[in-house]
Amino acid sequence: MKPFKKIHYLSIIGILISIILLSLVLIQLDWQNFIVTLKSVQIQWVIASGLFMIFGIAIRSLRWNVISGHPRREYRYFWKSMNLGYFANMIYPARAGEVVRMIAIHRYVGMPQGKAISGVIIDRISDGLILGVFILLLLALKDTRFTWGIAFIFFILIFIALSLLLLSFILWGDRLHGKIFRFMKIGPKKIANQLEIWYTEAFDGVQIMRDKYRFFIILALSIGAFLADAICFYLLTLGFGWELPFIVSIYLAIFIQAGTVIPSAPGYVGIYQIACVLALRIFGIDDSAAIAYSLVLQVLGFGIFLFFGGVIVIRDGFSPYMLNKDSTLNSNR
Repeated sequence: MKPFKKIHYLSIIGILISIILLSLVLIQLDWQNFIVTLKSVQIQWVIASGLFMIFGIAIRSLRWNVISGHPRREYRYFWKSMNLGYFANMIYPARAGEVVRMIAIHRYVGMPQGKAISGVIIDRISDGLILGVFILLLLALKDTRFTWGIAFIFFILIFIALSLLLLSFILWGDRLHGKIFRFMKIGPKKIANQLEIWYTEAFDGVQIMRDKYRFFIILALSIGAFLADAICFYLLTLGFGWELPFIVSIYLAIFIQAGTVIPSAPGYVGIYQIACVLALRIFGIDDSAAIAYSLVLQVLGFGIFLFFGGVIVIRDGFSPYMLNKDSTLNSNR
């Protein structure tokens, strides 16, 4: 795997998207209101918000551990790999951190690359499906503030399609194997062989999802991770002195998580800003104040991800800039 040998076209697209979104929000920014809003932030609520952000990372690490089927004693390696992924997203554009955590877990616990890929895909789809669940909850509550838009419809359709593909792969991947790689043989043999190895490893890895008990554990952890994010966002609104209903946090979680699916510049610059503006505007928060909120949230995330990721990089000798090397991590097991 050599994902960082050169800048991928998705990185360029992601940076352009971030520049466009950031320009849209900055054009209408009232700097005086922005600065006044920032000065009003109460640090104790920011710290509380940060603790729930860390809790959300811990839950997602455990969910990934469960998805992989590895013993719970290896949880710390999933925690490390997850934080390395977040750390890389602060450095690289286009969600390159997903690739980093695949490589990290492969090196930490010797997980086959195909299984690492399928595990991360299931992990991401789990987040998407829970977004769908909470969107349906808003509809069930008949919240008049929520309206279907093209973006939400497109988002839900994508995750339904991905979920059906994953289900088909889990149930019939072995039958599809021959048909798929019959056509792959017309291409370069080396690439076809590597893809076939990954396919086989991925299929073996996802068979653990046939366990209904494990499925419900993953579902519960996914809901827990979403709610941890929502509480994090709500506590931060308290830090700004806003008296808003808790449901604002559901909107923030939906908009922000949906936005992070889009390719962007490192750190989701522009994505957080437009997501917070759209979500908080529903509750009457001025756009400039919403941008101030997004900045504090983003800086908080930067600090947490850079701290944990940096400690792991230094302690374990893992550098995102050395991902093309075949050396094994010098981790203390």
